[in-house]
Amino acid sequence: LNDRPEMMPDSMQAVFRNLGVGGYSLSYGDARLQFFEEDVDFLWQNFRARISNTQKINKDGRDWLLWFGESNVFRRMRIMILRPDGEVLSVLNRNLRHYHNLLTVSFFLFLFIGMILTRRIQNIVHRLREGFKRFSLGDWAYRIPESGMDEGEETIVQFNRFLEEVSQMQKLLPFVSPAVLAILGSGKDRLKEKELAVILFSDIRSFTTISESSEPEEVVAMLNSYFSLWQQKIDRYGGVVERFVGDAIRVVFFASRSKHFMQDALQAALEVSQSLPEMRLNNGCGLALGEVRFQMVGDEHKMEFLAFGEAVRRCEELEKISVSGKYTKILVDRSIATELKDSYSFSQVEEEVFELIA
Repeated sequence: LNDRPEMMPDSMQAVFRNLGVGGYSLSYGDARLQFFEEDVDFLWQNFRARISNTQKINKDGRDWLLWFGESNVFRRMRIMILRPDGEVLSVLNRNLRHYHNLLTVSFFLFLFIGMILTRRIQNIVHRLREGFKRFSLGDWAYRIPESGMDEGEETIVQFNRFLEEVSQMQKLLPFVSPAVLAILGSGKDRLKEKELAVILFSDIRSFTTISESSEPEEVVAMLNSYFSLWQQKIDRYGGVVERFVGDAIRVVFFASRSKHFMQDALQAALEVSQSLPEMRLNNGCGLALGEVRFQMVGDEHKMEFLAFGEAVRRCEELEKISVSGKYTKILVDRSIATELKDSYSFSQVEEEVFELIA
């Protein structure tokens, strides 16, 4: 409805009113609107202030829905729309039924998908549980069967990689002292600190002659027995095998690991020396006290675990002098001899060198 009603489409089922013009006109695109012709002014006056609201009215026992709002097409126009209540509600009910049907279908669809995912997850959890069970029993060779490449199977793949790495580590354990593992596990900072320790260096006497007069298999068996003996004593007394060099061995006994570390080092050397006659071997030992530092040296392809310090050099010198020993051929420096003089007997070889007397 405005001052130029001929510009408005005949099909608009509404009543328009121009804010600046009095009066109104009707568009009879729907013949049912004629039913309200005499009531338009009344409806206009009562509902024009209720912008964007829907009202329910009754005329002659029939319900209608009335909506009054601003026009988005015609500026400065307001629109009043009348529709039978039954038509609107039938559309709403139909849409509501569609919504309920869609909601029901969606519920069962999500339930079905959830059941599939749950079974999938349960299957993965069961396989992982079996993997952990076999792992706890020490079955390092066990691998969880893989199938597919989804997120769940990626977990299985990663677990199998973990088992593979652990398996490789287990193969290396016989070559690594438990004490070394403990030091490495204590953190990188410890590798940078100096620590008071006794360094023990031992070498088999006349090893070149023995190896030349024996078969290679015999030499290997002899070395295995010799180093196994050392490893038993070192583990017993809390030492760390720093390295094997041919037939020689270098061991570290840290003060931080035992308050009796000097006695532990000397006792380990003595017990090995006492067991060698059964193996028809002789050796010499040098023990020196001092501050040492552990370092990992090498590159990304190969790393070695080494000890540095004056005591490292000194213990090798003592081992060389032990060739002329008269008793156990276990030589120590003055610091160790002074500290253990009440527990062991020593014979002075040089000003700063002493030999343990069995």
